[in-house]
Amino acid sequence: MARKPAKRSSSPRKRRSAPRTASVVAQAEQAQFVFRGTVLQRGAVTLAEVPATESTVVVRVEEILKGPDVLKDYEGQPVTVQLGPRQQVTDGKEYLFATNGWIFGAGLAVTCVGLSPATAANVQTLQAALSAHPVKQLKARADRAELVVSGQVTQVRQVPRPAGAPITEHDPEWQEAVVRVAQVARGAKRRGAGQQQVVVRFSGSHDIRWAKAPKFQVGQEGVWMLGDKSKEGAAMRAAVKVPKEQYLVVEPEDFHPKEHAARVLSQIK
Repeated sequence: MARKPAKRSSSPRKRRSAPRTASVVAQAEQAQFVFRGTVLQRGAVTLAEVPATESTVVVRVEEILKGPDVLKDYEGQPVTVQLGPRQQVTDGKEYLFATNGWIFGAGLAVTCVGLSPATAANVQTLQAALSAHPVKQLKARADRAELVVSGQVTQVRQVPRPAGAPITEHDPEWQEAVVRVAQVARGAKRRGAGQQQVVVRFSGSHDIRWAKAPKFQVGQEGVWMLGDKSKEGAAMRAAVKVPKEQYLVVEPEDFHPKEHAARVLSQIK
């Protein structure tokens, strides 16, 4: 007797949808390392200290779209990617990976926070979004600033340590830089267009806590975004106890060197 064909369910199965490019773009803007890569092997790793699991993947970095200079040499090299929940890839296919650092040593291992197929349209969309993101950050920082000036450092001096202040592992080693103002780009009405100089307090330490904080030396030129009108900025200033007449400069966005000055000033006007 012939076997009857099985009845199909009246309700269609839900397919697992691919990550939307829009969500990957949002994640990529916040990610540390974004690249187009080819999946070489699933369930494998490139570092001995990382256990191979179903969610680890070896990926060859084909093109770096965003990342720190220290990772530029990984273009063309295999890295380990730890996939997130519900993220799936196929061997031999290219994807756009938005990742954050996990392990950096003899090799590189990263955790994936955003994933999408590396179609021409997706690559173009992501490239456009990433190129626009720094501009958004720049304008947002300028909007929070009390004063934006271009100028040159004329003097750098040590800030005396308060008597009895403990020396901590992440001591900022505060210094002060006197900046001769060449142009007031923002804040002129509040501070006075004829302001000749400003004093900024910065960290001279190269400790990991302060490694990205701008460092200054005599003769250095650029654009400073001074003061922070946000609640976070006010809290930081209060915690550091910066004198009222000085400005605190500790974030990378607070200073832009001379070679970027023209671009920065044109984008915030």
